[in-house]
Amino acid sequence: MAKYILARILVSIVTLWVITTVIFLMLRLLPGDPARVFASDTATPEEVAQLRTRLNLDKPLSYQYMLFMNDLMHANLGTSFQTNTPVLDEITSRLPQTIELATCGMIIALLIGIPAGLISAVMRNSWLDSITSIGTLFGVAMPVYLLGLILILIFAVEFHWLPAAGNRDGFRSIILPSLTIGAFSMALIARMTRSSALEEMSKDYVTAARAKGLNKRRVILRHVLRNALIPVVTVIGLQFGYLLGGSILTETIFAWPGLGRLLTQSLFSRDYPMVQGLVIVFAACFIAVNLLVDILYGYIDPRIRNR
Repeated sequence: MAKYILARILVSIVTLWVITTVIFLMLRLLPGDPARVFASDTATPEEVAQLRTRLNLDKPLSYQYMLFMNDLMHANLGTSFQTNTPVLDEITSRLPQTIELATCGMIIALLIGIPAGLISAVMRNSWLDSITSIGTLFGVAMPVYLLGLILILIFAVEFHWLPAAGNRDGFRSIILPSLTIGAFSMALIARMTRSSALEEMSKDYVTAARAKGLNKRRVILRHVLRNALIPVVTVIGLQFGYLLGGSILTETIFAWPGLGRLLTQSLFSRDYPMVQGLVIVFAACFIAVNLLVDILYGYIDPRIRNR
């Protein structure tokens, strides 16, 4: 198991290095003068030249890359053009809100997705199965921005039950954003749980357990569900990573003060260091979640770590 974990960590490090290198090259090899692109429209030639020097764009590309990697090694993501504060400080102040939103979205997805998928498998071809299938299809097909606007229109504008934006109303503020960001994951988990449970229910050990006189409910909960969740764990981990990185639209729609909204604001304000730092953090979070999933999957299924 130690060799398996070490191998996954090395793969994750290499993946993060490749992603950061690609980000570095993409932002510096774009057509035109990057200093002019990131400067304000009213900037004078002298101000553009100062910005070029500040970004070390007047240095060779190899030297810029060395400085870039050295800063990363020291957890230095630069200084924001907009607020003139360290990028890392801005990110760490917003990261808890994004993690809170992603966690609540995943909790909703798990609390609804797994039971719905299991019930749908147990009651295959019933009206409950049909409702679940329609609901999961809706969750997969519905765009995040459209679902968010619909929920705001119904629960905030029409009935005034929940706030439409911000996080000033405590728990009530996170309900609509969590439903919006967790809808796709909920549908995907439900479909995966149903498919996996149906596959397990068709295996011989289930037939043998029922032949021994075990209660159907006990067989489903203690044997089928446990084995059916093995592939679902991978989906859950991947979806949590997507929730962390895919919060941009949801946070923008609901004015949630997280990293997604910060990225949108930084793009519009052309805050180059902030955009670069946020993309790197999103990539690092996704890789870290996938690493944890790989390790957990290795514990659950010994065949994986022995390959």
